[in-house]
Amino acid sequence: SRVPFASGDAFPVGGSRGRGCGRSAPSFPGSRKTERPTMAMAKQLVLWLALCLQGDAAVLRAHKKLQVHQGHRQALDNFNNMQYHGHFQVGPTSVKGIFDTGSFDLLVMSTRCTSCSNQAYDHASSSTYREEGTMVRHVFGSGSIVSMRGYEKVSVGELSTSNQTIWEIMEHHIPALDVAGVDAIVGMGPGYGPGEMRDATLVMSLNVDHFSFCVQRGAANLPGYLYWQDPRGGADNSDFVSLPVVGRNHWAVRLGSVSFKRSGTSAPAESSGLCESGCGAIVDSGTSLILVPSAQIKVLAKYIQIQRDCSNFHSLPTIHLSMGDHMFALPPRAYVIKTQTDGQDTCQSGISNLDKTSRVGPVWVLGLPFLREYYTVFDRSAMQLRVATAGSGCNPTPYVNPSTSAGKYNMTLADPRGLTVNTTHTVDGPLSVDMRFATIPIWAQNNTEASLDI
Repeated sequence: SRVPFASGDAFPVGGSRGRGCGRSAPSFPGSRKTERPTMAMAKQLVLWLALCLQGDAAVLRAHKKLQVHQGHRQALDNFNNMQYHGHFQVGPTSVKGIFDTGSFDLLVMSTRCTSCSNQAYDHASSSTYREEGTMVRHVFGSGSIVSMRGYEKVSVGELSTSNQTIWEIMEHHIPALDVAGVDAIVGMGPGYGPGEMRDATLVMSLNVDHFSFCVQRGAANLPGYLYWQDPRGGADNSDFVSLPVVGRNHWAVRLGSVSFKRSGTSAPAESSGLCESGCGAIVDSGTSLILVPSAQIKVLAKYIQIQRDCSNFHSLPTIHLSMGDHMFALPPRAYVIKTQTDGQDTCQSGISNLDKTSRVGPVWVLGLPFLREYYTVFDRSAMQLRVATAGSGCNPTPYVNPSTSAGKYNMTLADPRGLTVNTTHTVDGPLSVDMRFATIPIWAQNNTEASLDI
């Protein structure tokens, strides 16, 4: 469809007023209908037609760009606070998937998997499917998958692409996928995946250059949100701070220091000495916990000593992470989880071990706990993360530097524009989870390589 034309435009064929088809055809002074056109008149007419066509094409391009920039806010179902699932279309089939910033491929449960209890997608029922036939094994941290490559129409809300590479799952060994009823894993890495195939991610195919993640916390399994082409997440929004992405294959930023702010004191945060020579922090929507090198977990344990009955929860320190030129706070509610053991509630750390190094230092993974505290925009065109405080209903509120805030982190602060910034969210207690459904990155249990090409 074309944009509406303004009154007075002689030829409502497209283009903008005063340009292309949006203006009147050239007139030739002194000419009459009975006169034969001169060569100069013919050249002017050809030029007008060229401008007309150029204007019409510009309108079509603008329409396409407008459709993308309107964005799409997608609700994500909360599964035991360990996974978040969103619905989308693969061919004629509605599927439920994990949207994973730590991988690249689009894998879907398929009728090709004869041993799978979940066979959500049937290529034989789709008129838009094209078979390619290459078979590969994908090694995830929680198990492996064998799949076959093909091409299919994929739609998320009003966003759609007709020739997306998909991988039909033929065999898998990831129990959490069966228990959670997940139909697909959607990779949303910053570029093409490592290796030779260089298939476009779904983000690329949908012509989306940035998207945002936010997951809510609370006892009622509140949903999260994935916002494709988030209009609130632009670089000109002063609520956000920007972090340069240093990873080629991951949404990784530089982590420069780790310190601890004692509860209820005005004393500055105490440095742990960790990451002072540099670490890499990967922000990953597909990881349920926080992952840290084993040697560094031993240092963290000196500051974080959690009682199993949760009795000292409110006296635990807040972790301060220096990333880029900014400080970020992870209060106890971010890193303490509550599980059921023999029918009893037990508090424990939501920080687990991962032993990988990289060209920027030891690797941390900031999974869902970070996304509960911070509304995060992933921008693949600018190669940066933009981060604001996660507010009520998963709406961004202005970033607050915890190292310059007086007293305790869990408090209501005022920002320079006179707005109230609530950094306490809705629930300030340990998060109840079921660890059986925890997910970790695709590369995390590859023990043959200690170094990660971040």
